[in-house]
Amino acid sequence: MVAQSPTALGTFREPFIGELNLTGREVWIRAAEVYNGIAIPVDATGFQIGLEDAAGVVSFVPSGALPRPFDREAADLAKFGVNLTKTMLKTVRFPANCFTHARPSLDLTRIRAAIIRLNRPDARDFAFDQLQIVTV
Repeated sequence: MVAQSPTALGTFREPFIGELNLTGREVWIRAAEVYNGIAIPVDATGFQIGLEDAAGVVSFVPSGALPRPFDREAADLAKFGVNLTKTMLKTVRFPANCFTHARPSLDLTRIRAAIIRLNRPDARDFAFDQLQIVTV
């Protein structure tokens, strides 16, 4: 999925089938800053990921900086005549207990959705792939 938001606060909510107990688990998602074909911004960017429990309590944590697009423009233009700069996906891992550290009232035993929040002021595009709940 390529997520685009016309505003600085875009959200995507992925409801689960039923409720999940995430105690002792991790939320994994592959994510990247999308190369827009024009220029790679100077600074890194990221997003927030949240969990929503059955009572509607939501807790968000930051992703940290995402991998930058792999800038191949100078070499590619000289050799091939085209820019083959790549978007670089990376698996970002979030232990479920980090969500309760951010918001202690979150009930990890009754999680009903994951939420991705695009919260950066420059509204860059993000690539997301393979949202997983993993037993560690």
